[in-house]
Amino acid sequence: MIKKEFDISKMTPPGIDAKGQFGLFTACNILSILYSLSFIFKYCMEYDNLFYNDGLTRTLREGVMIKDFHVILGTSNVGFYLSAVFMLFYVIYYYSAYRNGSMSIYLMKRLPNPYELHLRAWTLPIITAVFCLVIGFLMTVLYFGLYLIATPSKCLPPEQWHSFWTYYFNFM
Repeated sequence: MIKKEFDISKMTPPGIDAKGQFGLFTACNILSILYSLSFIFKYCMEYDNLFYNDGLTRTLREGVMIKDFHVILGTSNVGFYLSAVFMLFYVIYYYSAYRNGSMSIYLMKRLPNPYELHLRAWTLPIITAVFCLVIGFLMTVLYFGLYLIATPSKCLPPEQWHSFWTYYFNFM
């Protein structure tokens, strides 16, 4: 079996540091994850509102409901969507780097594969954008699981699965 390695430097224009680009994309995802952790703080505040605090004891308040999931989540995952949109600007940057930076546009147009320029300009940003969206979805599922497990069942509003999907399809 032939093992073929993926060379990230072939997906960036000449003269652009591929490892630096990968580091920037990773930094975008890390910042998005850190920003999405604001859900935990919002949830903890809402969770504390479910109880009376008498100094040493905590008593569940009668008839109180926690806010819907999509209300607590709010804009916590917006960093993932902004990172994905940010990748469209990288496509423009890569095209301009081929045309103006390295002046290799003429060589790219003479290659046997007429789509090689487009393949190289779109591949890395598309992979990164999809990765951002998948991580954002997984973080939302993780937060929804935390919301369902940690909230007392009698304090959950009805139809929370509907709230979960409402957040996703109204946002997208």
